[in-house]
Parts: sequence; structure tokens; C-alpha cells
Amino acid sequence: MLYLGSSPENLFQRIKATVRSYEEKHGAGSSINVAVGEPDTAPPETVRNLVAKYASSPDPAVHTYWDNRDSGSFNAGLLRRVANFDIEKHDHLSSLVLPGEKPMLGLLLLS
Repeated sequence: MLYLGSSPENLFQRIKATVRSYEEKHGAGSSINVAVGEPDTAPPETVRNLVAKYASSPDPAVHTYWDNRDSGSFNAGLLRRVANFDIEKHDHLSSLVLPGEKPMLGLLLLS
């Protein structure tokens, strides 16, 4: 693991420079850039087709932010699938899915 250190460049510029330097030594594609921000490449065609399908949907829920939707059934299904836990049997419990990818990236460090 490389330490980025201090620099007059912003974090994303330092990450790109570090990745570029690493790949010069170890070959193109030898690193995995998990930085949040602009993607390095276009997604595969299957992903682009799926996004196009949903982007053309007339369903308003597809075009809103997570925190503007009722995600209760999604939460219950996720808990059932991932943790084999039926939250609907426990009235005193509630669940919440955090909107956006950046809050979730912070939680990855806790796992």
C-alpha cells in the first residue's frame, strides 16, 4: 500500500498520479482504482444496455434519489437475503438504507 503524503495537488490528482506511477512500474491494468469520482473506462455493453432500459422507463421511482422513495420492501428483502433475518417479524426494529455511494464506502471500512 502506498502513502500519498502531502502535496499541493488535490486528493484526486494525487491518486491519478500514484496509479500512473504504479502502472508504469507494474504494467497497465495492474492496479485497481477504487477512487470515488470519474470512471477510468466506459462500463461493459451489458451494463450500458441495462442503464438505457431504466433511463427510458416512465416510472418516476427510477428517476428519483433513494432518499425520496419508500425503500421499506427493499430493506426487508435485503436483510432476508443477506442476513437471513425477517425484520417484519420484529415490530420494535426498523431499517434504513443510506442514500448514495459515498456514505456506503465509509461503512465498508467497518466490515
